[in-house]
Amino acid sequence: MPHFKTELTNENTPETISKFRNLILNADGILICTPEYVFSIPSGLKGHEELKLIMKTVETKFTQATTLLIQGVKGKISKEGKILNKETKIKLEEFTKSYIKLVNGG
Repeated sequence: MPHFKTELTNENTPETISKFRNLILNADGILICTPEYVFSIPSGLKGHEELKLIMKTVETKFTQATTLLIQGVKGKISKEGKILNKETKIKLEEFTKSYIKLVNGG
């Protein structure tokens, strides 16, 4: 994805962005995931609390149960994707159930 440029928001929008917008528009739900960067998230997403504020502003439906911040993920999930930390596994399972419930209208 190209970096955000205000002048491309409504006119001369790159095709990749238009396609991405349509996918989001027609999706039952979306997940926003980002890796840690210096014990936080990249500045492009600002931060966990700021991201939730942005999502509220654009009238996104989510609950506390459908947000999850895994701090120190490198020590909790292996490179192969195996969850090493029991608490993280429980939180991911709870998140998944809550997310599916929200997407299905519950």
